[in-house]
Formats: sequence, C-alpha cells, structure tokens
Amino acid sequence: MADLVLATEGGQVVQFNTETKAHSVVFQCSDDEAMMGIARYRDHLYVASLSRMYKLRADDHSLVKQTEFYSPSPDFHQHQWYDGLLYTTITKRNQIWVYNEELEIVRVHDIEPPMPEKKVRYQKNYNHINNIIRHEGKFYVNLNWLTKVQYAASGVAVFDEDFRLIEKFEYGWETHDFQFI
Repeated sequence: MADLVLATEGGQVVQFNTETKAHSVVFQCSDDEAMMGIARYRDHLYVASLSRMYKLRADDHSLVKQTEFYSPSPDFHQHQWYDGLLYTTITKRNQIWVYNEELEIVRVHDIEPPMPEKKVRYQKNYNHINNIIRHEGKFYVNLNWLTKVQYAASGVAVFDEDFRLIEKFEYGWETHDFQFI
C-alpha cells in the first residue's frame, strides 16, 4: 500500500493513506494559488502551482527549490518526466516548457492554434493545453479546445521527438487528461 499524493485547488499537497483514509497537508504553496501538476522523479516531487514550479523532497516534502513567480501566470497544468527532463504544459501561452532537475528551462515548444489555416481571431489561450504524455516515441498534447471557440470539442496534437507536428485529431469534449493503458 502506498500513500496517494494530491495537488489541490487550495494550494496544498495532501498525502492520503488509501488504507486508513487518513490524510494530512504536507506542503502549502507560498503564493495562495491552486496546485496543478505533480510528478515524482528519483527522490523528489515536482509540483506546479499556476505561476511557479516547486521541487520537494519525496520523503519529508520539504522545499528544495522553487522557480521565480512568473507574472503574468503561465498557468501551469500537468507535467511528466521523460529521459531526465520535465515536460510541462503552459496553458495560457500555448507552450510546452522543458525543465531539467534543477528547474532550469532547457527548451520551449510553441503549440500552434487548433486550425492555423483558418483566418480567425483566436483568444490568447487558444488551445487550453492540459496534459502531455509520450508513447512509443511520440508526444501527445491535450488540446482542450480544438476549434476557434472556448468550450468546444477537444483534441490531441501528436508530435515527433523533435516536436514536429504529425497529426491532430478530435477527442471528446473539454477533456483535461488522457493516458495510454
């Protein structure tokens, strides 16, 4: 049995014991913002609030490092570790930021509008990117809005390892996460 670690809307990381149902707040972000993504890598947890990334010790949840407070907020959402790099969705900027273990940005990938061939006026947050996963050598990026309007059909953009677009396809309505199982 392992404890479940949750990133919460209240800016907390909560540890929940699935057997005893006991829970406790193990970290509170300093910026009073929602915590969005959480991922373990080696002996650390990497947690994102809307405007900052945190590196915590996995054993005692103490703060090791944090990024600057980004303003305006990039609106971090989910993130995943692949080959020693943390791929993080930057929802408000339609980007993927890639961090190393020390929370230094090593790459930035722009995600184009859902329908770049159409001459429409997109809002700034045109994709509302929520998650990124890698499967069989390809990156799959969740586009919460696949059309030119907010609150619409969702989709997935598929990229090769160098972030060249392979394809896009529609998938659900207002989706926020997906996984290969």
